[in-house]
Amino acid sequence: MFKLLITDTHGNSFEFPIEKPEITIGRNPARSDLVLSSKQVSVQHASLKLQNGCYLLKDLNSTNGIYVNKKRVNECLISAGDKFSIANFILQLINTVGDAYVTYHETPISQYSQVRGTSVFNNLLEALQDVPQQIDKRLELETKLQEKVQTIEMLYAFGKTLSSVFDIDKVFSEIVDLCFKLTSAERCAMLSWDEINNLVEPRLISFHPDFNQSLAKHTLSLSRTITQKVITDKVALISEDIQLDERFNAADSIACQNIHSLMCVPLIGKQRVLGVIYADKLGIANPFTLDDLDLLTAVAAQAAIAIDNAFAYDQLAQEAILRANYQRFLPNQVVDLILQSPDQLGIGDGLTQTVTVLFASIKDFNVFVEKGDPEIVIYILNRFLSTMTEIIFAYQGTLDKFLGDGLMALFGAPYQSNQDSFNAVNAAITMQRQLYLLNQDLQSYGIDPIEIGIGINMGEVVVGYIGSEMRMDYTAIGNAVNLAARLMQQSRGQQILISESVSLQTDEAFSLVPVAGLNLKGVTDVPNIFQVVY
Repeated sequence: MFKLLITDTHGNSFEFPIEKPEITIGRNPARSDLVLSSKQVSVQHASLKLQNGCYLLKDLNSTNGIYVNKKRVNECLISAGDKFSIANFILQLINTVGDAYVTYHETPISQYSQVRGTSVFNNLLEALQDVPQQIDKRLELETKLQEKVQTIEMLYAFGKTLSSVFDIDKVFSEIVDLCFKLTSAERCAMLSWDEINNLVEPRLISFHPDFNQSLAKHTLSLSRTITQKVITDKVALISEDIQLDERFNAADSIACQNIHSLMCVPLIGKQRVLGVIYADKLGIANPFTLDDLDLLTAVAAQAAIAIDNAFAYDQLAQEAILRANYQRFLPNQVVDLILQSPDQLGIGDGLTQTVTVLFASIKDFNVFVEKGDPEIVIYILNRFLSTMTEIIFAYQGTLDKFLGDGLMALFGAPYQSNQDSFNAVNAAITMQRQLYLLNQDLQSYGIDPIEIGIGINMGEVVVGYIGSEMRMDYTAIGNAVNLAARLMQQSRGQQILISESVSLQTDEAFSLVPVAGLNLKGVTDVPNIFQVVY
């Protein structure tokens, strides 16, 4: 998360969290996200817009302008750590994690830095090959290799434990703790890599329990050059260089002045680089060694597995929630298609498309409710709705909603086919036939049989999620829906009424009888209506 640290000429400062991709800065609270109270600040002075991992700072035709490095600019890209001024305010962009924050600089990688591959065995194995005749040296290297294997075995055991942790924040915390146990690091950070926005984001910054955190001021200043190289080249890097690091001259942070050595290794997942592990030491005593780098590389290998597992677990959990929601009104095969290609669903703002709409309801059910036992009424409804829903799903239909003693179903939403009307009529016939079997079961409990009427129409509707942020339902709206509902209302028990548009689509596949004299309330242009003979 980014924020702005704002300081005025009197030394007063405050922080402003950036919680959306673009913000405006100005004097007027009604027109600006960040308000700077000064007459030298325009009503709308400047804007900040996220762009490729940085922020585009733009002057909104202000009177007094914006300044970067004491030069007035109309617009420029700034990143974490950069400062700019507006009137008598100095603003610094900061990348935050909790109470700690990260700034970046462009210090080049110096001759004091080394990079190596991510295998912890390669270096020792290469050394063994170089000294085949030096027995003492070879024994020493073999001993080191054996120690390295023992360390890897411990890491493997730890990795098995870590693989059962699926909370990503807990994973990061466990990894940082292990870094402190296996290396002499004083500060450690987990940074994730946003490949789409080309952004390295801090996820956790931690300090060794014995480290004087007051000296650090909760601040890490990272070289963007180093993190980019580690990510791009997938190499581990160690540096003992302070001569070329501009942090050496940062008068406001004693801790940064005394950074002596650092390590940075990539988190290489199954599909991509997930981020980096960064660790450093202050002062000149006991700098990091290549052995420390190998250990951190081994930690990163286990970390990547754990992070991949956590992401996969989270994705599965989200899919399970989505599947449970979709399965309420969609057949399983359609749910599978949606989860495989969610971008192709095309729902949200509403889509206009041709859909076949089916309404079905129990006839004269109000009379039954008035005379019947409430428990029996609930039992009948549950049996009826459950049976009819299974039939709708079997014919590729979408359950739109339950309507008390009936239901509404869509054929052709969210996915269309040339069989939608055919499937709808077949589903209606199956519903009527299945009701006969259901009534036989109800009669065995002494319950009177029930009858349903069904109305089907095809036409253009608007489909999508409709509702509020608290509750949304997938449904269809349009005149075609209203006509299907009117046909259901005019149908008698055991009757299926369809519109002319449905009959044309089914290509004489069903036996039909014309029906006249229906009172279709609210329908001005009444089409030809047919009864399906089954």
